Amino acid sequence: MGLKCASRDCQIVNDTNKQAYFELQAMRRKAAINKYLFSTEQAFFVDYNYKQGVQSNVLSLAGVVPLFVNCANEQQALQVSSKVMQDFLKPGGLVTTLHDTSQQWDSPNGWAPLQWFAVQGLRQYGFVADANTIISHWLQMIEARFKVDGCLLEKYNVCDLANQAGGGEYKVQQGFGWTNGVTSRFYNLAK
Repeated sequence: MGLKCASRDCQIVNDTNKQAYFELQAMRRKAAINKYLFSTEQAFFVDYNYKQGVQSNVLSLAGVVPLFVNCANEQQALQVSSKVMQDFLKPGGLVTTLHDTSQQWDSPNGWAPLQWFAVQGLRQYGFVADANTIISHWLQMIEARFKVDGCLLEKYNVCDLANQAGGGEYKVQQGFGWTNGVTSRFYNLAK
């Protein structure tokens, strides 16, 4: 259960002490996310190695999640939006990382859940046009690949639409719920 949900539940049952506790924890978590995970140098949210006390230099689309959960400030959201649109956006949607490797979670692959986090996060901060551009790229890619594959897949090569995604330890899987759900929701948002 999220801290904000716990706080609301405590408010419903009139437990002001627990409500205050959960609100304090939420505030601390947000402060920690902004202190340790936002890289001013890279203008993006990144991973943090707490053992070494350093931020990662790898940019991952997971850096949009703070927008999705409303932890970013307006300046951070603007910087993340710019980075997403300039560096992560490809013909078929958003790449997972900016590193092109043989691993399934790196470029050229794109995964539906991360597209959703990005679109919803950007929309929450008012970057509706950027979110709509991502939706458009994703849906055009889905339609083109569906004509070839005859089904929806778990991940896609969003850089080269003529090729399937790859990498990792197993073959691309058919009909994943997250691809089905995100794509369906994007069609509704695109109306």
